[in-house]
Amino acid sequence: MRKGWWLPVVMGCGLVCCTRSDELEEADLVAPPARNPNAHPPPNGSSGPHDFFAVRSFDLGQGAANGWAGIGYDRDGLDTHDDLRGHCRPANGSDAGEMLEDGPGGVDNSFAKNVVPMLAEFSLGDERQAPEIESSLNASVDEGIAGLIFSHVASGHNATAVDAFGYDALRTKAGAWAVTDESLLDPAAPTSSASLASGKLHFVDSYVTDGVWVSGDVLSSTQLLAFRMRLGSIWLTVPVRRPVVTFDAEAVDPENGVSTNGVVSGEISVDELVLALQTQCGEDDLTAIVDALRGAADLLAGRAQSPDSTCDAISFGLRFDAIPIDTVTEIAAVDAAPSSGTCVH
Repeated sequence: MRKGWWLPVVMGCGLVCCTRSDELEEADLVAPPARNPNAHPPPNGSSGPHDFFAVRSFDLGQGAANGWAGIGYDRDGLDTHDDLRGHCRPANGSDAGEMLEDGPGGVDNSFAKNVVPMLAEFSLGDERQAPEIESSLNASVDEGIAGLIFSHVASGHNATAVDAFGYDALRTKAGAWAVTDESLLDPAAPTSSASLASGKLHFVDSYVTDGVWVSGDVLSSTQLLAFRMRLGSIWLTVPVRRPVVTFDAEAVDPENGVSTNGVVSGEISVDELVLALQTQCGEDDLTAIVDALRGAADLLAGRAQSPDSTCDAISFGLRFDAIPIDTVTEIAAVDAAPSSGTCVH
């Protein structure tokens, strides 16, 4: 890893007057999901069967210029571009116009825009290797050593008050899907169904509208999604708070059995992400990456934007495809190899 991280500096202007140094070209943009995750169905919405879905692949937007811009949702109610009034102050003198820039419709996704390239330089020695982070993540899913499962998802056209769960997942040696014990409050319950009902990621207010399953409202979510991803030689658990998940639960492609247009949107406390890195990286000097991560913060953790406060959370967005699977009955321990104690390339 290079010892010096490039952090653009605000030169002679306040938050309001700063402009972006690299304007988004319209041709580069991927349109955000054409749905509002807060749009509830009619009160008498009917409920379809409650199914299990497993994520088949993830997309962090690293395969195209500005691919990040269409992945996620508006987390702060602001469409941030040149005018940054009302927005939290960027940390470490970061270029506000560069770091706080939103995608179309106010999509907030500093993780894919700023953090994934930082992690690529940190672990692989070159920020241009950011697509390798995405490839490694999907290889982990293909190998069955990482993944996400969503259970009790109503797949009708409209449904209200769907009591659903999300789990960290993996494949057993026999090839069956299993929920990891770390996803459960009571993995040793007398029955697997009782254990699954103790899932830590519990979407009590999820619903389906026009065939799209929505885990809950953006602003009312209080959950934690512990997202495991392989980063070079280590496993990093990214703590995504206040997650909102959406995907087309009704429109499963008949040719390949895939449910598409999945989105996970959330926020990551910088302090919690730094702690996750420190847990894995032993005695490495993390000063450079920590400073860079603080500079990538574009939200206030768990609270509304305020120009009087310094940004301390990173917006998170990823896209996924999922497949319907049989009811999961197995619970497995995560067999993560211990860190070598060094992460810096």
